[in-house]
Amino acid sequence: MVAGVFKLGEERFYYSFLTRNSINVSTTFETGLLDANNNPFLTAGNVFNTEANIDLQLSEEWFGLSWAKKLSEKFSLGGLTILFCL
Repeated sequence: MVAGVFKLGEERFYYSFLTRNSINVSTTFETGLLDANNNPFLTAGNVFNTEANIDLQLSEEWFGLSWAKKLSEKFSLGGLTILFCL
C-alpha cells in the first residue's frame, strides 16, 4: 500500500494505492496421439490429438482520493472520496 498527502492552496488531498490480488496461472493438457489401438471410440485409420491451454490473469488494484480543508484551528471539513478499482 502507498498513501500520501499533498496541498493545493489551503486544501489537502489524500491519495492511496493498494494491490489486493495478483494472480497469473497457466496450464496445458495434451492427450498425445490416440488411435484405434488405445481408444475404443476411434475407428481404424483415424488418429486424434487434443491440446488444451488455460491462461488466467487477475490483477486487482484500488486507488483512492479524498479532499479536506482546514476551516479553523479546531475544525476541518473533508469529503469527496473517490475510490476505483482497475
